[in-house]
Amino acid sequence: MESNVVGTLNLLEKSVKKGVKKIVFASSGGTVYGIPKSLPIPETHQTSPLCSYGITKLTIEKYLALFHRLHNLDYTILRAGNPYGERQRIDSVQGVVTVFLGKRLLNQTINIWGDGSVARDYFYISDLVSAFVRVIESDTKSKIYNIAGGRARSLNDILSVIREVTGLQPVVQYMPGRKLDVPVNCLDIQLARLFAISCAAILGEYF
Repeated sequence: MESNVVGTLNLLEKSVKKGVKKIVFASSGGTVYGIPKSLPIPETHQTSPLCSYGITKLTIEKYLALFHRLHNLDYTILRAGNPYGERQRIDSVQGVVTVFLGKRLLNQTINIWGDGSVARDYFYISDLVSAFVRVIESDTKSKIYNIAGGRARSLNDILSVIREVTGLQPVVQYMPGRKLDVPVNCLDIQLARLFAISCAAILGEYF
């Protein structure tokens, strides 16, 4: 809360004082919606995050709308899925594709909460960068866009791709599932496509 919400409020207040015209915020399409009522999840879906991270992201979204109303500070929110790609850290707790690959190449055990059926919307990092550039340089009709690949792949799917691309068998330890894990997250990206934001890469040629 202190680093994410309070820190962002300080940034917004300083932005108003310095005359900043627009904020582009990286929110979380994987957490703000919670358990989906329908798939793929549109931007109009209810928001019921199950974890603290999602709650802070949604709180910041609300403050962006408030600052826009009170101070005319423009904003666009990008609710991103699960990006992967170059320069992602293999020693992090985030970034399943990269972390799993790193553990396989280092011959370390891959720990998975649940049976591996938890599915997320993975997409290539260049699509997220393109989306940021696009909304920075252009006026947007919507304040919120889902940025993702538009398809869900399970953790077991990721393991299958790792076996294929490395020729190595991952060492996997399945552990009890967690209450904070949404079973499936797949984002509707039609609004982004209408705005000509490219977000179509799904683990390269493998999916």
